[in-house]
Amino acid sequence: RRLSGEGLLVDTSVIDTRTFTRQHRSELVYSAGWHDITWDDLGGQRTWYLGGDWAGHRLWDAQKFSLDGTVGLRFGGVNVGEEQQISINSDDSFWRVHGSLRGWTPLNIANWLEDGRFVIRSRFQWSTDSLPATQRFSAVQVFGNSGLPVGSMLTDSAVEVGAEVRIPVSAAGAAQRSVGGDVQRRLRH
Repeated sequence: RRLSGEGLLVDTSVIDTRTFTRQHRSELVYSAGWHDITWDDLGGQRTWYLGGDWAGHRLWDAQKFSLDGTVGLRFGGVNVGEEQQISINSDDSFWRVHGSLRGWTPLNIANWLEDGRFVIRSRFQWSTDSLPATQRFSAVQVFGNSGLPVGSMLTDSAVEVGAEVRIPVSAAGAAQRSVGGDVQRRLRH
C-alpha cells in the first residue's frame, strides 16, 4: 500500500570547523529540524530533533589513500495527530546513533584504466526506538543499493557496506560509471 500526503521539512545546521588543512579536516556539526507530515488516510505527525555530529577527512599522500567519516547522535520528539493510526514509540521521543565511513585510492592499470578509483564505504544507524519516517535509515539511495526505487527500504537500525570501482567514461573524466555491489544487513525493521 502506498501512502500519499504532504509535508513541510525544515532542517538547519551549523558547522564548527576545528581543523582545516589539505591533509586533515575536523568539524563539529550541530543540527536541528522540524518535520510536519500529513498522510491523506492516516492523520499527521510532527517531529522535532536536535543533533550533533563529528565529521572528518584524512589524506595520506605517500599511500595515496583518502578517508572521510562521520559519527553522530540525534534525539527528538513526536507529536501525533488525534486520528493517527501508525504505531510509534509510546513515550513520543526517539534517539539514534549514526555514522559513515568512506575511503578511496587511485586505481591505475597500465593503459587500460587510468584515473580510476577503488572505493569502500559503509553507513550505519542504530536505535532502540521506533523512529518516525523522516528519521529512518534508507537502505536504497543514490550511490547505494540498486534495483529498487530510492527510499523504498526504510528501517530503524541497519549496517550497509559496499565497494565499487569507478571508471571515468569520458577523456576528461567528467562522467563516471560506478561498477560494484553492496552488502546489507537489516538489523531491525
